[in-house]
Amino acid sequence: MNVLILGKDQRLFADRPVAFGDTRARHVAYAQALERLAPGSSVRVVSRGVAGLPADGVILAANLRCFGTRSPSRWRFFLDLPEAVGRALADDWRPDVVTAQEPWEDGTYGLWLARRLGARFLAQFHFDPFALAWRAEHWLNPVKFRLAMAAARRADGIRVVASATREQFRRHGIVADKVRVVPVGIAYSPVSEGDRARWKHQVFPQWTDKQVVLFVGGFFPPKDLATWVKAAHLLARQRPDVVFALVGDGPAMAAVRRQVEEVGLADRVAFPGAVSFDMLAPYYAAADVFMLSSNYEAWGRVIVEAQLSGCPVVSTCASGPLDLIRHGETGMLAPIGDPAGLAAGVAALLDDDALRDELAASARAEAGRRFSMERLAEGIARFWLDLPPAD
Repeated sequence: MNVLILGKDQRLFADRPVAFGDTRARHVAYAQALERLAPGSSVRVVSRGVAGLPADGVILAANLRCFGTRSPSRWRFFLDLPEAVGRALADDWRPDVVTAQEPWEDGTYGLWLARRLGARFLAQFHFDPFALAWRAEHWLNPVKFRLAMAAARRADGIRVVASATREQFRRHGIVADKVRVVPVGIAYSPVSEGDRARWKHQVFPQWTDKQVVLFVGGFFPPKDLATWVKAAHLLARQRPDVVFALVGDGPAMAAVRRQVEEVGLADRVAFPGAVSFDMLAPYYAAADVFMLSSNYEAWGRVIVEAQLSGCPVVSTCASGPLDLIRHGETGMLAPIGDPAGLAAGVAALLDDDALRDELAASARAEAGRRFSMERLAEGIARFWLDLPPAD
């Protein structure tokens, strides 16, 4: 079994963990799982590259080789993709499966390539294409939606990362058997056991006697950080001992900082910036509650990272969080765009140590069972091989 993956994630070529990135580790795990299930298999990845990559690819594992395009921007990727695919196929290596990490440019090309090579085409949706907030975000997104649905209808299989997205495909006339839920694998290790005060002293030494509400992620429109700051403001007005930390970076950073200053929270909000993936665990360990305000979220890897770290989560009820949180049992949910609902959920956990510990323990145990890298890598390999999911 040979699998060709098309994608744009440059983190595949990073020689160290970057902010919110374990791309290399995940692809190595996928290739190793495929080898266990179908010995002699190989995986090749064509992705947007970085300068200086060898033309004959980068070997990440015995059966995993990655080829980078020479694209200076995402817009050039589609034009550069055929040349890089040609290099991946230069030694007469031929795929049995072609799969694309996104369903528009690379998905459209992947579908054409698969048909030309006589391979199966598998579409992947790491996002929620049915979220109205996503479609309204940019004038191109409705066009992308139509491209994505065209690729999905002609694909031999579809991978989504949440059950709610699979249900939406069914409502759009795509049979459920064609769609498989396989969440994103996470090569994440929480810090060793230790009390929160210890980690708080390490990460937030100025706040050792405060309760910390945390966000980790990109500062992008889907995260709806305006609602996050409004919820923080509501909490701050009621609780002088609560402070806030937003870990990450992105185009909305300046706007978030302005909003924080406008509501008078500048001295109670920390912006540590982008933190490399291998350094995130102490932030989760130091926080009392993790709060996510996304107006759409296909899955929510930061939720799982927080859960594995024993940090209880309060999130809006986008499609991904609905798969990851059972309200009142493994976390708290609030309506999308509802700062008061988020603030109420966080306050309930901050006010009740027993409830906070109970939810954190339940979520940690469940996340450990459901989202180990080994289990999810096997799920991907079974999807490629058209095998039923493991029990």
